[in-house]
Amino acid sequence: MSDFDYNSQLRAIEAQNTAMIQSYFGTGNNTSKSSTPSILPSSSSTTFGNLAGSLGDYGLMRSGSYSKLVKAYYNNMNSSAEESSKATTGLVNARDMAKNLKTSAESLSHMNFDKVKKTTKDDDGNETTTTDYDRDSLYKAAKEFVSSYNEVLDSAVKVDNESVLRRALSMTKRTEISSNLLKDVGIKVGDDNKLSIDEDTFKKADMSVVKTLFKGSNSYASRVASDASSIANISGNAASKASGNRSYSADGNYTQVNTSSMYDSLT
Repeated sequence: MSDFDYNSQLRAIEAQNTAMIQSYFGTGNNTSKSSTPSILPSSSSTTFGNLAGSLGDYGLMRSGSYSKLVKAYYNNMNSSAEESSKATTGLVNARDMAKNLKTSAESLSHMNFDKVKKTTKDDDGNETTTTDYDRDSLYKAAKEFVSSYNEVLDSAVKVDNESVLRRALSMTKRTEISSNLLKDVGIKVGDDNKLSIDEDTFKKADMSVVKTLFKGSNSYASRVASDASSIANISGNAASKASGNRSYSADGNYTQVNTSSMYDSLT
């Protein structure tokens, strides 16, 4: 506790209020009956109480205690808000990265994994038509998936939330189960559980394996998308709770503020 003694200040304010009330209404130690009628009718006790309360507020303001209490309140609010902001920022980032992964995984799973006709022209204008997979587009989608996957892992380890970490761990275990197939198409799982992709290996890979990994609702990509969706929901909900440590929420609802150490900051 600082050198500002809250209880002493309250006692001093009470004494000051008593003196002020006595000066207004002559209610001091003088017990002699005055011939002057009372200025307060018998039914005015409520009015007197309200006036006394107002005088108490006035005493707080005059002594400086009111200002100190307000400063202490907002110092506590600012400190809580700063801690809440850091936690919220990490959770929001985890949520956004998970949303990106969900999008990239779903996009990959809905790619065209069938052969397509491709027509090219040589320098003389002669056309040649070939049938093959759109390996360039598939690689681009797979590369985006790998990048988003790694971003989720980076963001998940930075938040202090057991549910987020548990779900991220579940996703890495799912990847580990498919690691051999992933390796066959040029995607390797590192010691840090992050993915890397080799363009040449991917484009030359057996497209039936690529299709098994990434196409459809039962594929590895689709299940990772489900994991990402869960991480996004958990992170989003946790972020909402972390940002609730304030007097009023954005929609006007009151939120309890921790004031246990408020008076310790009085100076």
